[in-house]
This record gives sequence, structure tokens and C-alpha cells, in this order.
Amino acid sequence: MSTSRSKKGTRGSAAIVTPLPLPISQRKVYNHPPAHVDPTRIPEDIYREISLHLSDADCLRFAVASKTVYRAVGPRPRYVVVKSSAQVTALAAFIAEHGSALISLGVHIPTDDTTLDAICEILARATSLRHLVVAATTLQHLAAQGSLGLSRLITLTLHDASEEILKDLRLPASLRSLRLVRCNSSMTWNDLAEAIQGPSGLVDLSLQDCDFEEPEDISGGEVTRSGGPFVFQSLTTLRAISTVLPESLLLFSNMFPRITTLVMKHSLFPFEDESLISRDSHSFQTLALSELDECLEIPWPVYNLRVLAMREKDLQCALDSVSTDDLTGLLIRARRMVPTIWTSNIVNDVTEIRWFEFESIEKDFTTTITLFTRLFEEQSPYVSECMPLMMLSIAAPRRRNDHSFSATFLINAAAALPNLRYIALADPKEVPTALMEDLSGDRAPWRWWRVIRGERTELKEIPAWEGERVRRFFREADREKVDAFDENFHALR
Repeated sequence: MSTSRSKKGTRGSAAIVTPLPLPISQRKVYNHPPAHVDPTRIPEDIYREISLHLSDADCLRFAVASKTVYRAVGPRPRYVVVKSSAQVTALAAFIAEHGSALISLGVHIPTDDTTLDAICEILARATSLRHLVVAATTLQHLAAQGSLGLSRLITLTLHDASEEILKDLRLPASLRSLRLVRCNSSMTWNDLAEAIQGPSGLVDLSLQDCDFEEPEDISGGEVTRSGGPFVFQSLTTLRAISTVLPESLLLFSNMFPRITTLVMKHSLFPFEDESLISRDSHSFQTLALSELDECLEIPWPVYNLRVLAMREKDLQCALDSVSTDDLTGLLIRARRMVPTIWTSNIVNDVTEIRWFEFESIEKDFTTTITLFTRLFEEQSPYVSECMPLMMLSIAAPRRRNDHSFSATFLINAAAALPNLRYIALADPKEVPTALMEDLSGDRAPWRWWRVIRGERTELKEIPAWEGERVRRFFREADREKVDAFDENFHALR
């Protein structure tokens, strides 16, 4: 993207837009002789660290660059997905001869006895495995052989797991994220909590296409089984995808006491026993909603709301599900920007938000920015004075050979939003439809501007890494900290 100063007179035209110098790729390059570095003098750990940031294909090319690199890295697969019995057999034979460097393994095939033995052989040798997708019966078979190591496993996806299998597995203590797919047995929520008590560091639980029954004993504010409570003490993130959460709010609040991030897709929120809980007993830092079948009733405060609005009703349904007075920030990912999102939903429904992020899935960057420019230009001064918005972030897919936008957008945004401090823009190749595929950080080509107020408003471009620190602050801070931004956020330069 490149800005161009607009000569057309607009409200706030006294603003000054100061861009960064040209990116390195666009600067004039002088032909200096390259410095010679002896590859044998570079520690092998450096080569291994570099390889962690490369795809398998690039890592293989890197490995054959020299004998030194080959010795440190080696052309061994690290991120593997197998989809046939032949691929499993070939991978097992390769690892048996050359050893395993596997970091991630996905097994997406039905298993027979021959394939099961080969997969177990791979897993027994994959001592450095960090991420695994596999059928639950495969790990159960490995555990029965006494060779279930996986001591470095961080994320695990299990398909078709039962209560018996989960108890037999004794999940590794290193596990941080567990995803269960198709747990449609007779397990209750209490059975699930008891079955995965092992990993004390488990912080992320994802349930997809699962169906759990309510436990029989919900009394005195405790969920009990065999005389003892079972709760997910360490969990901070819960993802429910085509999975109905417990019907009882009391059960939910006691089983998930530390959940700060809740992701719901095709799911329902608890609705019973509301009289037995207090509004101050729980809160969500982040709530992500997509493809809801009906509006929810969230009784606790929600500070940051993320919405996938693929249908016309999705955004309003999400806003009706929470108390908008509590919202500090809002992220909307939609097919396209339409004027009513701003003029109705933002201006009227969420009047207290401090940050707003909009991401267009289908409409291109130039069209999206042009629409925002017009909306800001037409906004009444009275509406502007009432808006406390401090950070604005917009992303939309780029159109071929079009990386520019008019600086008029920046000027109009600063004029229409008198409390605005930061603006972020990005035009990635595409915007994903999966709501939790975040575009922040280096996942999109972000450009950031800081709005400096004074006798004249200056829009100063800042490095993307500094802008992303600002984004993280806004997403993680409560309203009190956001309103005291200057005291709580410390720039690094």
C-alpha cells in the first residue's frame, strides 16, 4: 500500500500525514561486494533455529546448501500429514532408517491392524513431536503397549474419544491444548472433567461435534461425583463448535471457573439456574461468536466481542446476546462493509467501545476504504463528539496491482473520531472465514499511524511492530486501563 496526498478539501484538511521511509524493497540499492561468512563458523543451533521458521520444502532446500547445514538440519520431514496407508508405511520406513525430526503429525485415515502398528511405530520414535492429530483408539493402542511417551506434546487433536480411552491415555503433563472431535458417547460433563485431570498446564480445550450429558448431582453450588468435585481448574480458553454447552449456568460457572476466552460456533449457551448465579461471579475478556442458530443470553460482562457476520442477522444477534455497555472492543469479520454497520450498529448500539476492528472477506481493500472515507466525511459533529473510539483497524483483501489509498481516509477518520489515537490498515491476499484465524501481528501487511493532536493534527506513520504492541494492549486491557492509556502504555522508542 502507498498513500497519496489528496488535494480535495475535506473536513480536517489541516492534518499532516507523515509516512515512513520507503520499504527496503523499494529503496535504491547500491552494489557493494557481499561480505563473506564462513558457514563452518556459525553454530549449528543457529541453523536449527532458522529451520524452525521455514516450510518443509524450503527447509529441504536449505539443508542441501552446504555440508555444514546438512549436518545441522538434515533433509528430514518435520510437518507431515498422511492420508493413505501407503504414506504411513513409507513414513515409518523412512523414520526407522533416518530417525525422526517430526514436529507435527496429522493422521487422517481409518486404521486397520497393519496401519495401526505402523502409526504406533512412528509415534514411539517421534520423541520431539509437538503437535498431533490422530484417532483416539490409536493412542489407546500405543498406551496399552507401554510406549506412549510424547513427553513434549503441546497440542493434541483426538477423534472419537470415549471416557475409557481418555482415562487410559494419561495425557502428558506438557499438553497445553486439547481438541476433541466427535465425543458422542454417554459421558457427562463431570466424566469429561475427571478423565482429563492429568495435564495441569492445559489451558485450551476445544470440543467439536460433541454431546455430553448433564451430571445427576448439581447441588449446593458444586458439581460432584463420588463425593468430590471435578472442575477444569487450569482452562482459560474454551471452544464449542457444534457442541451444546451445559444447560445449567451454575454447572458451567463451577466447571469452568477461570475461562476468559469463549469461542462458540453453532452452539448454545447455558440458560438454566440464572437466579443461582451473580453477575459479578464471572466475566469474559473475549467472546467469539459465529453462525449462531439463535441469539444467546450471556449474563456476565463481556469486554471484547468478535463476530463473524456472514448473514444479515448475525451481527445484530451477537450484539443482542451481550450487554453492550460492558464492551471495550469489537471485531467484525463480514463479507463486506455496508453503511448500516457503522451508522446503526457502531454509532447507536456500541457507543462505549474504545477500539474497533473491521475485516472484509469479499470486498476489496480500495472499495472498503472508500466507503469508510465517505462515512466519516458525512458523519455529524454531534455523533463524533460522543464517540470514545481510540483505535481503528481495517483489513480487506487486495485487488491485483492495486496497493494504494487516498490519505483523505486518514484525515477524515481523525476528524470524525476526535478521541482516535491509532489507525491500522492492511490488504492481505485474503481474509479467512474462520474467526479465530487472527490477522494481527505479522499475519497481514499492517501499516500503522499515530494521531497526534495539537494546533494541527498530525498523522505519523509508526513501525508495524510498535502498532501491534498497541493492538495487544487494547485487546488485553480493561476499560479503566484503556482510558488511562498514557499512564499504562509505554512506547519502546
